[in-house]
Amino acid sequence: MLILAVAAYVFFSPQNQGLTSTGRRLSPVGQSIRTGGFPTNMELSPDGKFVAVIHGGTEQNLTILDARDGRLVQSLNFDGQRPDGKAKDGLYFGVRFAKTLEGKTMLFVSHGAADRVDSYEVSAVGHLSGPIGNYYSIRPMIEAQMPNFVAGLAVSSDCKRLYAVGNQSFALSDFKGSLTSFDIAEPKSKKVIPLPAFPLDARLLTKGPSRDKKLYVSCERDGVVAVVDTEAMKVSKLIEVGANPTYMTFSAAEDRLFVSCSSSDTVSVIDTKTDSLISTLLVRPTAQRGLPGASPLGLHLSADAKTLFVALSDLNAVAVVDVEHQTLRAMIPSGWYPTSVVTGLGGLLVASGKGSVLVNPNLPPTGATKQQMIDGDSGPNIRKNLHGQVAVIHWPASQSQLKRWTTQVVANNRLSLIGRSMPKRPGIDKVIYIVKENRSYDQFFGDFSHGAGSKDLLLYGDDVVPNQRSLARRFGLFDNFYACAEMSADGWSWSTAGMTSEYVQRNAQYDYSDHKREYDYEGQTNGTPSDAYGMRDVNEPAGGYLWDNALAHHVEFKNYGMYLAAGINVKTKTGKPISVDNEPTKKAFLGRCDTDFRMFDLDYAESDVWEKIGKSFPKRRATFGSSKATSRFQEWKKDYERLVKADKVPPLMLVRFGNDHTQGTTPGAPTPAAMIADNDFAVGQLIETVSHGPLWKRTAIVIIEDDAQGGYDHVDGHRSTCWVVSPWVKPSGIYHRFYNTDDALRTVEWLLGLPPTNQFTATASPIDCFANSPVNIAPVDALLPSRSTMEVNTVRSYRAMESAKLFNPTREESAPDRELADILWRARKGRSATRPNAKVLGEDR
Repeated sequence: MLILAVAAYVFFSPQNQGLTSTGRRLSPVGQSIRTGGFPTNMELSPDGKFVAVIHGGTEQNLTILDARDGRLVQSLNFDGQRPDGKAKDGLYFGVRFAKTLEGKTMLFVSHGAADRVDSYEVSAVGHLSGPIGNYYSIRPMIEAQMPNFVAGLAVSSDCKRLYAVGNQSFALSDFKGSLTSFDIAEPKSKKVIPLPAFPLDARLLTKGPSRDKKLYVSCERDGVVAVVDTEAMKVSKLIEVGANPTYMTFSAAEDRLFVSCSSSDTVSVIDTKTDSLISTLLVRPTAQRGLPGASPLGLHLSADAKTLFVALSDLNAVAVVDVEHQTLRAMIPSGWYPTSVVTGLGGLLVASGKGSVLVNPNLPPTGATKQQMIDGDSGPNIRKNLHGQVAVIHWPASQSQLKRWTTQVVANNRLSLIGRSMPKRPGIDKVIYIVKENRSYDQFFGDFSHGAGSKDLLLYGDDVVPNQRSLARRFGLFDNFYACAEMSADGWSWSTAGMTSEYVQRNAQYDYSDHKREYDYEGQTNGTPSDAYGMRDVNEPAGGYLWDNALAHHVEFKNYGMYLAAGINVKTKTGKPISVDNEPTKKAFLGRCDTDFRMFDLDYAESDVWEKIGKSFPKRRATFGSSKATSRFQEWKKDYERLVKADKVPPLMLVRFGNDHTQGTTPGAPTPAAMIADNDFAVGQLIETVSHGPLWKRTAIVIIEDDAQGGYDHVDGHRSTCWVVSPWVKPSGIYHRFYNTDDALRTVEWLLGLPPTNQFTATASPIDCFANSPVNIAPVDALLPSRSTMEVNTVRSYRAMESAKLFNPTREESAPDRELADILWRARKGRSATRPNAKVLGEDR
């Protein structure tokens, strides 16, 4: 029976085999070893024998590999408590080898939010001893408000001076990063100076007449490399490079500095004698046709200085660049999201942040107790299933092999689809794009017999989500739909832009592993609405957002709830709060945003369900906005009907409904099922309003979750829900074809006649569910959930008091996803609920 079940799943989703959630195939070459959670950086030892790998994800490991064959030499874990007890210890980006005058090899590593650098002595066989020294960064500019967040490191040629970059930048530091200098013989910092915002990597000249006198720092936000005079400890020059400069490497003679510019798909080359930009190398393949999305990160120059190797994170490949002719010579397939590359004695070593495992079931852990559920060997943390790895690739490769590899990279990324003709659009000129929060396919549709579901993982049936289940029955069920993202931090970027930035990928992994990086991804940079306040948003993905695309092509839109600021009641030097509740974080929203529509706030109702059933809850915010709307739907409806009457409904409406995130079992808040029912009824009411109005035949409503984070699913932790609702949609369809967030976004672009924004949406396909004429015309009536669903948590609810501490109602990621998943599971299934039968789930496929 198990074999038959497996065959059924393969039949249901043939195109899912071999695809990541982002719709890419992986064919990594070389021999790989699993090293830890999201490797961010690698460093080659001075003798070329060993490679240090630093991890900033779920598993915060410092790993030493043999550079000849990738063999594991040693691994140290830093996932325990920090010495001050305030948060977990951890690692963050910075890793640097150095030689002492006595001939000892030392290794220095950054500890991110701990504002600490540790040093270790490296033995002849690659073993670390120590830490020998601990170096703590002081915070004179921002005091105790926020860590400097130690990132890139540099060490002087005599191993007597250490420089540590502070990556964090926010309003109280005038959006400046920092650089701290240390005497290595002493633990205390000597001096701290400001740098441009979000500095990351550091490289110190250790050869030539400027030896130990010039330090280069890549600064992500401002697109510059800062040149620091280390004797005077001041910035002597800013060199403009490409967008989001990140990793850097010297030539062997240190007369050239190569800088990856992640958001412009370029490598900037700097002459270190004149400190001037001398060339710019485009590492985007020709097949990408001018669209962003190669996203170069780590880079390394070959020993003969003729070839530059660059990790192309969003193409799952390594670029082979001919330095003399400044051309992209070839691409080598890698694992998922390569971050770093070095040339070792055995060839190339390539670190991939998300490994190469394609299908990641997200199952409840084994165990009956709370702690067993949270700490189980499986569980809801998608990122824990994405194990980072390092591959060793023999080099050099023949020209014919390089050609085959390049062809494979182009095929893996479907780049041949760019520029293809699109199908004829239906008669739709109004699109409503709704993004919700964090649900998986099995949670809503596990019992649908015509889809690939697990009924044992069903949490919310017709009693809780009657509207969304009814819509799936009438307008189509997508049982092979995947969120590209792993969490809301990158989910909102994928959902609104079709890709994410390197800044988000790196920092979200760190933050969501409970290592206390500020949640600063939806237009707020450490609380400040950067773009709206006239600053560049370091989080912004290459190619911009859906609304930028719309405005560039004269398609008007209106925003209801997306990218609105959560207020921070801290004042800057000018006396202005860092941010104010509900203000738009993007300039494009000014004049195009209903600021009476309440932002993400779990204490505010989404629909009229509470009034309909005659109940309420103690924590409820009664009204919001100038019209004192009692729910988000009420405000949207008021504005929509006004626009209909004035014949001014814009082609695109952006709507955020987020109460399906829930507050867990916080006392005084609705139960998880009640909040999800409130969200469901809001969706039903919105569609009811449109379908009973005059624009129904001209409208399509596309609905997705920003991610499936924390939701159990027997196929993959990315598998989520999607609906396309319109009179033009074929009735009662079942869609087994692979679709994902980018396909949903491409559907919106296509319906509005917009071009793609980047290589991800350019290779995505509009969802094939439309007929040649309106065939599904009957209006939709909203369905009330079961009255018994609408209950309120009490102090006796499962983990009630823990929920109260875990959740901030205006911050969607204020609770760890593993904790939330356990709370949702037990709140619905019962305190003693255990893991479903593995055979039922098809776990052993």
